[in-house]
Amino acid sequence: MVKMRRGDSRSFNNWLRVRVIAQGLTVAAMVAGTYTFGTKNTEAHKTQTEADRLQRIEERKERDKQEFEQRLKDAEEAHRAEVEIVQGAGVSASETQKSAREKLEEMARAQAGQTWPEDTATTASSSSKSSWWRFGK
Repeated sequence: MVKMRRGDSRSFNNWLRVRVIAQGLTVAAMVAGTYTFGTKNTEAHKTQTEADRLQRIEERKERDKQEFEQRLKDAEEAHRAEVEIVQGAGVSASETQKSAREKLEEMARAQAGQTWPEDTATTASSSSKSSWWRFGK
């Protein structure tokens, strides 16, 4: 400001240019620092995220294995009980298979959330709006 009052505009303009260059260097340093530290942080985050993902995968594998072993144990117990009943009652193997097939079908329908009454045709024909089997027509 003093140089401008003295009438030395050339020197004043040089100082303004130096100030603008210094401000540009400051902004460039901030951008470079942000990029540098941001990249390092991102790499650390990626490494941590990958480790977390692998840990979740291992936990899920272990949980699935335990659930499978429990289902297998339940199935073996059910099979043993069925064999004892069949041997005790003297029922033929074909009758047992038919009964087991019916029970499996019933369990499959229950899992799917569908319960089908024995007289499906009469129930379905009574109400055409709610019949599931006419949905595609």
